[in-house]
Amino acid sequence: MILVQEIINRCNSFLDSEGSDRFNFDRDYIFAINSSIEWVTGLINSIYSKDKFPSKYLEELTKLKVFKTSNKSRIYLNETVIGHSIWNILAVYPKIEYTGSLTTQPNLTVSIYCPNAVFSKSSKSAKRLTVEQWNERDKNIFLSGSQYFENINSELTDYAYLDPMTYESNPEIEISPVVNNETVAISYLKKPTSITAITDSIEFPLSLTDLFVQKTLNYISIKENEITLKQLTDSNIKTLIQIFT
Repeated sequence: MILVQEIINRCNSFLDSEGSDRFNFDRDYIFAINSSIEWVTGLINSIYSKDKFPSKYLEELTKLKVFKTSNKSRIYLNETVIGHSIWNILAVYPKIEYTGSLTTQPNLTVSIYCPNAVFSKSSKSAKRLTVEQWNERDKNIFLSGSQYFENINSELTDYAYLDPMTYESNPEIEISPVVNNETVAISYLKKPTSITAITDSIEFPLSLTDLFVQKTLNYISIKENEITLKQLTDSNIKTLIQIFT
């Protein structure tokens, strides 16, 4: 992780403001750094969707958690219970093996998060389908998610999932063929947490420190109307993006 204090120290050095009160955390840096986190998140979204962004830069944010599905083969990623916001779903694994213990599921109609269970392995990985494909999965036996092979030989079954959709009250992931009240694993990206204190850390690897420094300077330059600094950081950011992608 990147220390907020390190970002501030480097920015102060670039701004030649070490030891002064020209720029401080509450007035300048908390805004600039949080804006940089949002900007980097958006940048990665646009690049990651094209499979061009190295996954090593997202190790701090990549999670793999175990859940039990509802009796409708659905999973609600309850961010309040999980403890953080979900940025993007990476993979869905049905028919898993795990260590640890499952959480009791008091209501079979509602999925449940199992924080004490740890994913071990799975021979299956569900493919993400569009809504149009989802509605055709039982008509096309060669489409992932079709029930056809499940009824003949489960080893031949290719699973599929549909991105969160609100069926009743909460957005849920649905898996097909059905895995009612079974353990599954979800791999996802945690949404980076905004900073609130100078002692916080940014949930990206140290290798992105320069990108955060340059973008923080960029936001400060906009606030200060420093045209030369903005032009310089714009150029540096462009160079850094080319390196990371």
